[in-house]
Amino acid sequence: MGNPEASRNEGWWTVKVRDIMTPRVVAFRPGDTVESAARRLAQSHISGAPVVERGEVVGVVSEADIISAFLPAPSRGGGPVSILEVMKVLGKALPHRSRQASTVRDLMSHLVVLVSPDEDAARAADIMRRRGVNRLPVVDGDDKLLGIVTRADLVRSIALHGSALR
Repeated sequence: MGNPEASRNEGWWTVKVRDIMTPRVVAFRPGDTVESAARRLAQSHISGAPVVERGEVVGVVSEADIISAFLPAPSRGGGPVSILEVMKVLGKALPHRSRQASTVRDLMSHLVVLVSPDEDAARAADIMRRRGVNRLPVVDGDDKLLGIVTRADLVRSIALHGSALR
């Protein structure tokens, strides 16, 4: 009979990132202000976007990055810390960003996972799941931005190719 998992996913593996990516991407420049980035994310109804310099992706900024920029500095003391709070901090491992962050460069994530338009959508989904990211900038061989694939794009693809997933 073969591998039931492989046959279930056979149709999914034929879908390429280029077929489901969003080609018109909201993108930021490193020098954009945090406030303008927040405004563009809100107006575009998206949770994050790539940061591009000379056509190349140099970072990603998300709602979480922007929120972190406006949180007050953590206080020292103030009572005991539970083991669950420690575990949450260790699990996130995000440095505190101060209110001094005024540009996208100051708060963007520099470690960016990129994907080729020729990659399988299922592989992109697996990368997102393993890396804990919500979006992958799609780049050409010179790392120039072509589009973006998000979890929402993947869900739409699954909805369209649902019968192929069985």
